[in-house]
Amino acid sequence: MSTRRLAADRLAALKEARNEGCNALVRLMGRVDVGGSNHGVILGFLSVLSLWQLRGVSRAFRRWSTAQLSSLPRIVCVGGLVLDRSVVPPAWKSTISVEALDLSTLRWSGAGCLPALPDPRAGHSMSVAVDGSVVLCSGLNYGAADPMRHLLKTALRWSSGGNEWASLPDLPEKRQLPACVSLP
Repeated sequence: MSTRRLAADRLAALKEARNEGCNALVRLMGRVDVGGSNHGVILGFLSVLSLWQLRGVSRAFRRWSTAQLSSLPRIVCVGGLVLDRSVVPPAWKSTISVEALDLSTLRWSGAGCLPALPDPRAGHSMSVAVDGSVVLCSGLNYGAADPMRHLLKTALRWSSGGNEWASLPDLPEKRQLPACVSLP
């Protein structure tokens, strides 16, 4: 038998052994064996920390774990206070920025998934609806000459895939530091 054929047989045997191991784990977890490769099922039950630890096991686990981490919902930071070091003494000010955490690299970057806020805001509240839309309530332009107190009564909505925030009807009263939740 040729060396190439032996290598192909060995690779096929390794893949089958890996799949059998995954199938056994899936059965232990009380899940139905879906046949073929169940590593995706197993990866779905692991925490972010476990997925990061798995990345060091082998190249295959690194690929699977990275793909699983990339498929998780994004963590996004919208607005808030940033320290302005361009003034003396440094001062806190509101921002319009939006950053997202890439769980596969654990690095923050310009979100790209949500547009920047139309006005600088801090002290606002946000919630995410089941359809993926985001609602932002209240906030103000803290640290600026004009704190834009009218923002305390406003609400904005971003729809998944949209390029900008849309205004919602104003809140009945101005609110500082409100709680915002999404109900089913």
